[in-house]
Amino acid sequence: MNIDYIITGISVICTGASIWGAWKSISYYKKSKNLTIYANNNAAYIESQKIISLFGDLLKFATSRKNRGVNVQKEISQNGEAIKKSIDNLREKLSVKDFEDIEKILCTDKIDVEKYIDSIITCTILQDNIFPVDENYYAAQKSFHEIHKMLKNKITQAEESLV
Repeated sequence: MNIDYIITGISVICTGASIWGAWKSISYYKKSKNLTIYANNNAAYIESQKIISLFGDLLKFATSRKNRGVNVQKEISQNGEAIKKSIDNLREKLSVKDFEDIEKILCTDKIDVEKYIDSIITCTILQDNIFPVDENYYAAQKSFHEIHKMLKNKITQAEESLV
């Protein structure tokens, strides 16, 4: 009979240790998931910074000044492709819900930014080999600034969940 009590006691201790380990594992999983979300939001934030920088680079093609050895159309197209690649990176890094929020910003009544980027890539936007800085440019740039702010807020929220 004494052996039954000893075995029952050992079983209770093992069960308690298993429950404690499972609780710690769930806690670790939640922290790991929050850390992954934070890292992905941070990577998306950096991509949004790249996009804003590339929009600034497009301004150097807004004048008729000729630079020797520079293929303006190729340079503009490469900037457009880099912007599109950064948008694709945003799509990969963010959750579906977060990217749906970004798509709402990119496609408004004023402008469809992705179509605008496509017109930059194909250089159909050029007027006499000059990049036009018009209301579409400013609307697209404003959209990316909004995305940048939104991602900054998401990073701040993710930081709070890590603590």
